[in-house]
Amino acid sequence: MNHSCPQCRKELDPQKLLRVVPSGQRTFLPLYTLPACPHCSAELRVNTHPVENQALAVQVVLGVLVLLFEVHLLAITLALVGIIGVQFSLAQFIRSNAPDWPRYLPSRIGA
Repeated sequence: MNHSCPQCRKELDPQKLLRVVPSGQRTFLPLYTLPACPHCSAELRVNTHPVENQALAVQVVLGVLVLLFEVHLLAITLALVGIIGVQFSLAQFIRSNAPDWPRYLPSRIGA
């Protein structure tokens, strides 16, 4: 996955992104903030891959199934193994099939 800024093309570390308040928002306890590039201060939005959304849906379904049925220890263990398996297969799929997928896009809100 391509973790570079769409404006300045520098590689971004997700832990070092800035959080900015978009124009028109109050600065004290804003309703939402946007990630921003620490190099050029461009406002960004996260571009999730469609497979990430599908994997999240599978994980939610597995979690709901565990909660719906009077769960036994084996069922909980199998569901947790399934959720972990979905996470690892998702990471492997994106690493191998979408190496150029942009993780960040320019923000539509602040533009």
